[in-house]
Amino acid sequence: QNRIGILFLFCICVWQTAVISADIFFKQNALFLREVQAGYYTAGPYFVSKFICELIPNRVIPLIFYATITYWMSGLWKSFDTWLLWLLPIVNIGFASGSVLMLYCSLIPDFRAAVQSYILTTVFSFIVLGVAPNLAGLTPALRWIQWVSIPRYVFVNNLIAEFTSLPDSENMTTVERNELISSSDFLSIDDFSMNGYWRNIGIVWAMTLVIIVSTYVGLRLKTQYL
Repeated sequence: QNRIGILFLFCICVWQTAVISADIFFKQNALFLREVQAGYYTAGPYFVSKFICELIPNRVIPLIFYATITYWMSGLWKSFDTWLLWLLPIVNIGFASGSVLMLYCSLIPDFRAAVQSYILTTVFSFIVLGVAPNLAGLTPALRWIQWVSIPRYVFVNNLIAEFTSLPDSENMTTVERNELISSSDFLSIDDFSMNGYWRNIGIVWAMTLVIIVSTYVGLRLKTQYL
Protein backbone atom coordinates (compact mmCIF):
# COMPACT_ATOMS: atom_id res chain seq x y z
CA GLN A 1 0.00 0.00 0.00
CA ASN A 2 2.87 2.39 0.74
CA ARG A 3 4.39 1.81 -2.69
CA ILE A 4 1.03 2.20 -4.43
CA GLY A 5 0.41 5.42 -2.51
CA ILE A 6 3.74 7.02 -3.42
CA LEU A 7 3.33 6.08 -7.10
CA PHE A 8 -0.16 7.59 -7.04
CA LEU A 9 1.27 10.77 -5.50
CA PHE A 10 3.95 11.02 -8.20
CA CYS A 11 1.27 10.92 -10.92
CA ILE A 12 -0.80 13.63 -9.22
CA CYS A 13 2.19 15.94 -8.72
CA VAL A 14 3.48 15.64 -12.28
CA TRP A 15 0.08 16.03 -13.92
CA GLN A 16 -1.21 18.88 -11.76
CA THR A 17 1.93 21.01 -11.91
CA ALA A 18 1.30 21.55 -15.63
CA VAL A 19 -1.34 24.13 -14.72
CA ILE A 20 1.50 26.45 -13.68
CA SER A 21 2.44 26.76 -17.34
CA ALA A 22 -1.01 28.01 -18.36
CA ASP A 23 0.04 31.63 -18.02
CA ILE A 24 2.99 31.02 -20.35
CA PHE A 25 0.71 29.76 -23.11
CA PHE A 26 -1.75 32.64 -22.71
CA LYS A 27 0.78 35.42 -22.24
CA GLN A 28 1.61 35.83 -25.93
CA ASN A 29 -1.81 34.99 -27.31
CA ALA A 30 -2.73 38.57 -28.28
CA LEU A 31 0.72 39.14 -29.79
CA PHE A 32 0.43 35.89 -31.75
CA LEU A 33 -2.91 36.87 -33.28
CA ARG A 34 -1.67 40.36 -34.14
CA GLU A 35 1.52 39.10 -35.83
CA VAL A 36 -0.34 36.41 -37.78
CA GLN A 37 -2.77 39.06 -38.97
CA ALA A 38 0.19 41.19 -40.07
CA GLY A 39 1.56 38.26 -42.07
CA TYR A 40 4.80 37.72 -40.11
CA TYR A 41 4.21 33.96 -39.83
CA THR A 42 1.46 31.35 -39.78
CA ALA A 43 0.15 29.08 -37.03
CA GLY A 44 2.55 26.26 -37.97
CA PRO A 45 5.90 27.89 -36.99
CA TYR A 46 4.34 29.35 -33.85
CA PHE A 47 3.00 25.94 -32.86
CA VAL A 48 6.37 24.21 -33.39
CA SER A 49 8.27 26.94 -31.51
CA LYS A 50 5.88 26.69 -28.56
CA PHE A 51 6.57 22.99 -28.24
CA ILE A 52 10.33 23.22 -28.67
CA CYS A 53 10.99 26.40 -26.69
CA GLU A 54 8.34 26.27 -23.96
CA LEU A 55 6.71 22.86 -23.52
CA ILE A 56 9.91 20.78 -23.50
CA PRO A 57 12.01 23.17 -21.33
CA ASN A 58 9.14 23.76 -18.87
CA ARG A 59 7.63 20.28 -18.63
CA VAL A 60 10.16 17.62 -19.66
CA ILE A 61 13.65 18.81 -18.68
CA PRO A 62 12.81 19.91 -15.08
CA LEU A 63 10.84 16.70 -14.66
CA ILE A 64 13.91 14.57 -15.36
CA PHE A 65 15.83 16.36 -12.59
CA TYR A 66 12.85 16.03 -10.23
CA ALA A 67 12.48 12.33 -11.00
CA THR A 68 16.20 11.68 -10.56
CA ILE A 69 16.12 13.13 -7.04
CA THR A 70 12.76 12.02 -5.67
CA TYR A 71 12.76 8.40 -6.84
CA TRP A 72 15.82 7.43 -4.80
CA MET A 73 14.48 9.26 -1.73
CA SER A 74 11.01 7.68 -1.79
CA GLY A 75 11.90 4.13 -0.72
CA LEU A 76 11.01 2.50 -4.03
CA TRP A 77 13.06 -0.40 -5.37
CA LYS A 78 16.61 0.88 -5.84
CA SER A 79 17.55 -0.40 -9.27
CA PHE A 80 18.70 1.62 -12.27
CA ASP A 81 16.67 -0.53 -14.68
CA THR A 82 13.54 -0.10 -12.55
CA TRP A 83 14.16 3.63 -12.37
CA LEU A 84 14.33 3.86 -16.16
CA LEU A 85 11.08 1.89 -16.48
CA TRP A 86 9.51 4.26 -13.95
CA LEU A 87 10.96 7.40 -15.57
CA LEU A 88 9.59 6.74 -19.06
CA PRO A 89 5.89 6.89 -18.02
CA ILE A 90 6.63 9.92 -15.83
CA VAL A 91 8.12 11.76 -18.82
CA ASN A 92 5.09 10.61 -20.82
CA ILE A 93 2.63 12.14 -18.36
CA GLY A 94 4.68 15.33 -18.12
CA PHE A 95 4.63 15.81 -21.88
CA ALA A 96 0.99 14.73 -22.21
CA SER A 97 -0.23 17.05 -19.43
CA GLY A 98 1.48 20.02 -21.09
CA SER A 99 -0.07 19.02 -24.42
CA VAL A 100 -3.56 18.85 -22.90
CA LEU A 101 -3.08 22.29 -21.36
CA MET A 102 -1.89 23.72 -24.69
CA LEU A 103 -4.97 22.22 -26.35
CA TYR A 104 -7.31 24.00 -23.95
CA CYS A 105 -5.36 27.23 -24.31
CA SER A 106 -5.64 27.06 -28.11
CA LEU A 107 -9.38 26.35 -28.08
CA ILE A 108 -10.62 28.45 -25.13
CA PRO A 109 -10.05 32.23 -25.26
CA ASP A 110 -10.63 32.82 -21.55
CA PHE A 111 -7.72 32.04 -19.21
CA ARG A 112 -9.84 31.00 -16.22
CA ALA A 113 -12.11 28.82 -18.34
CA ALA A 114 -9.08 27.00 -19.80
CA VAL A 115 -7.60 26.37 -16.35
CA GLN A 116 -10.93 25.18 -14.98
CA SER A 117 -11.33 22.82 -17.95
CA TYR A 118 -7.91 21.37 -17.23
CA ILE A 119 -8.74 20.92 -13.54
CA LEU A 120 -12.02 19.20 -14.48
CA THR A 121 -10.08 16.87 -16.78
CA THR A 122 -7.74 16.15 -13.88
CA VAL A 123 -10.61 15.18 -11.58
CA PHE A 124 -12.16 12.72 -14.05
CA SER A 125 -8.77 11.31 -15.07
CA PHE A 126 -7.70 10.53 -11.51
CA ILE A 127 -11.02 9.27 -10.21
CA VAL A 128 -10.57 6.13 -12.37
CA LEU A 129 -7.05 5.29 -11.16
CA GLY A 130 -8.52 2.87 -8.64
CA VAL A 131 -6.90 4.23 -5.48
CA ALA A 132 -9.66 6.46 -4.18
CA PRO A 133 -12.41 5.50 -4.84
CA ASN A 134 -12.17 1.84 -5.84
CA LEU A 135 -12.57 1.34 -9.57
CA ALA A 136 -15.07 -1.49 -9.04
CA GLY A 137 -17.23 0.84 -6.96
CA LEU A 138 -17.72 3.35 -9.78
CA THR A 139 -20.77 3.33 -12.00
CA PRO A 140 -20.30 2.13 -15.61
CA ALA A 141 -20.93 5.73 -16.73
CA LEU A 142 -17.67 6.75 -14.99
CA ARG A 143 -15.68 3.53 -15.23
CA TRP A 144 -15.27 3.77 -19.03
CA ILE A 145 -13.11 6.91 -18.54
CA GLN A 146 -10.21 4.62 -17.58
CA TRP A 147 -9.71 3.83 -21.28
CA VAL A 148 -9.06 7.50 -22.15
CA SER A 149 -7.30 8.49 -18.93
CA ILE A 150 -3.59 9.13 -19.52
CA PRO A 151 -2.83 9.18 -15.75
CA ARG A 152 -4.45 5.73 -15.45
CA TYR A 153 -2.10 4.22 -18.06
CA VAL A 154 0.92 5.91 -16.47
CA PHE A 155 -0.06 4.78 -12.97
CA VAL A 156 -0.49 1.18 -14.11
CA ASN A 157 2.90 1.30 -15.81
CA ASN A 158 4.53 2.59 -12.64
CA LEU A 159 2.97 -0.29 -10.72
CA ILE A 160 4.22 -2.80 -13.28
CA ALA A 161 7.75 -1.34 -13.24
CA GLU A 162 7.92 -1.40 -9.45
CA PHE A 163 6.27 -4.68 -8.48
CA THR A 164 7.68 -6.84 -11.27
CA SER A 165 11.17 -5.76 -10.16
CA LEU A 166 10.74 -6.66 -6.49
CA PRO A 167 12.31 -9.95 -5.38
CA ASP A 168 10.37 -12.76 -3.74
CA SER A 169 9.44 -12.13 -0.11
CA GLU A 170 9.05 -14.60 2.73
CA ASN A 171 5.27 -14.62 2.39
CA MET A 172 4.79 -14.77 -1.39
CA THR A 173 6.64 -14.85 -4.67
CA THR A 174 6.79 -11.98 -7.15
CA VAL A 175 4.33 -13.80 -9.45
CA GLU A 176 1.82 -14.31 -6.62
CA ARG A 177 2.15 -10.67 -5.54
CA ASN A 178 1.60 -9.41 -9.07
CA GLU A 179 -1.48 -11.60 -9.49
CA LEU A 180 -2.86 -10.30 -6.19
CA ILE A 181 -2.37 -6.67 -7.26
CA SER A 182 -3.74 -7.05 -10.79
CA SER A 183 -6.82 -9.00 -9.68
CA SER A 184 -7.75 -6.66 -6.82
CA ASP A 185 -11.14 -5.00 -7.14
CA PHE A 186 -9.87 -1.48 -6.56
CA LEU A 187 -7.24 -1.53 -9.35
CA SER A 188 -8.72 -3.99 -11.90
CA ILE A 189 -5.64 -4.22 -14.15
CA ASP A 190 -6.11 -6.41 -17.22
CA ASP A 191 -2.48 -7.06 -18.19
CA PHE A 192 0.06 -6.78 -15.35
CA SER A 193 3.14 -7.64 -17.42
CA MET A 194 5.85 -5.97 -19.48
CA ASN A 195 3.75 -6.58 -22.59
CA GLY A 196 1.02 -4.51 -20.98
CA TYR A 197 3.62 -1.92 -19.98
CA TRP A 198 4.78 -1.31 -23.56
CA ARG A 199 1.22 -1.41 -24.87
CA ASN A 200 0.28 1.35 -22.41
CA ILE A 201 3.32 3.38 -23.50
CA GLY A 202 2.11 3.18 -27.09
CA ILE A 203 -1.45 4.14 -26.11
CA VAL A 204 -0.28 7.19 -24.16
CA TRP A 205 1.91 8.44 -27.01
CA ALA A 206 -0.90 7.83 -29.52
CA MET A 207 -3.32 9.86 -27.37
CA THR A 208 -0.68 12.58 -26.95
CA LEU A 209 -0.19 12.74 -30.71
CA VAL A 210 -3.93 13.18 -31.21
CA ILE A 211 -3.90 16.01 -28.65
CA ILE A 212 -0.93 17.68 -30.37
CA VAL A 213 -2.63 17.53 -33.79
CA SER A 214 -5.84 18.89 -32.23
CA THR A 215 -3.86 21.78 -30.74
CA TYR A 216 -2.47 22.68 -34.15
CA VAL A 217 -5.94 22.48 -35.69
CA GLY A 218 -7.24 24.76 -32.93
CA LEU A 219 -4.55 27.35 -33.68
CA ARG A 220 -5.30 27.13 -37.40
CA LEU A 221 -9.01 27.67 -36.80
CA LYS A 222 -8.26 30.62 -34.51
CA THR A 223 -6.24 32.35 -37.25
CA GLN A 224 -8.24 31.22 -40.27
CA TYR A 225 -10.33 34.38 -40.63
CA LEU A 226 -7.79 36.97 -39.49
